[in-house]
Amino acid sequence: MSYPKTTVILQEPDESALRPWFDLEPSIIHFRDKCNDDVIVNLSNLTTQTVTIQPRAVRCELQPVSIAEKTMKNNRREKILTSLNIDEENLLDEDQKAKLMTLMRSMSICFL
Repeated sequence: MSYPKTTVILQEPDESALRPWFDLEPSIIHFRDKCNDDVIVNLSNLTTQTVTIQPRAVRCELQPVSIAEKTMKNNRREKILTSLNIDEENLLDEDQKAKLMTLMRSMSICFL
C-alpha cells in the first residue's frame, strides 16, 4: 500500500531526553507514515565530552506543516535591501558592494 508524503518539520520535543547536552537542527522533510524510510537527524554535541544517547530515547518529533507562498512582494524586498547600510565604514569598493547586493538579492527569501 502506498502512503502519501507529508511535509513535516523535525524539531526538538518539549520533553527532550537530549537537553542540555545536544542541539537538534530543525529540518523540513517529506515523510511517509507507516514506511520504514530513514530520517536523518542532525545533532550537535554542545559539550566537550563524549555523551551517550540511551536506546529508545526520544530524539525529535515530527509536526506536519504546509509550505506558504511568498508573503513579501519582490518590490518590497528590493526596497528593504536598498535601504540597508551594508558598508558604514566604506571598506568595500563598488564592485564588492555590487557582488554583495547580488548575493543578498539571491538569498533574500532567507532573511527577509
